[in-house]
Amino acid sequence: FTLEELADVYGTADDWVLQAVVERADRPGWTGQTSVAQDAAFHLYARAAIDYTP
Repeated sequence: FTLEELADVYGTADDWVLQAVVERADRPGWTGQTSVAQDAAFHLYARAAIDYTP
């Protein structure tokens, strides 16, 4: 995947990120901070993009 493709998915990620966090949260209230998980995942996956350059 490319960074552009990843950015397209990131734009619509709010719903599935919230669902994933709700399913896996080990304590109540964490779902209010899904942007942290979403941004961390984007950073991690961006580094694996075929057009990523550090």
